Amino acid sequence: MKPHAISVTIMTFVWLQTAGAFIFAFLLSENEPLTCIKLSCVISLCALPLLIFLVGEMNQLADSIFDHSEPSCTYYN
Repeated sequence: MKPHAISVTIMTFVWLQTAGAFIFAFLLSENEPLTCIKLSCVISLCALPLLIFLVGEMNQLADSIFDHSEPSCTYYN
């Protein structure tokens, strides 16, 4: 990946982590702690099939990218 793509990916990850913590803090301020833990578990379980699907798609994409063989360099004496 190019350095720009890596930095965009990292910044997106940081924003998503911050948003998740903010949402959990907001829920914690409005509800009981046990309710917040239950909600976060339900959200995680509902997101699990989507995450598994996306990991499979990324794996197929990576396999197709890395399957292209590059011409090997041969050295002549």
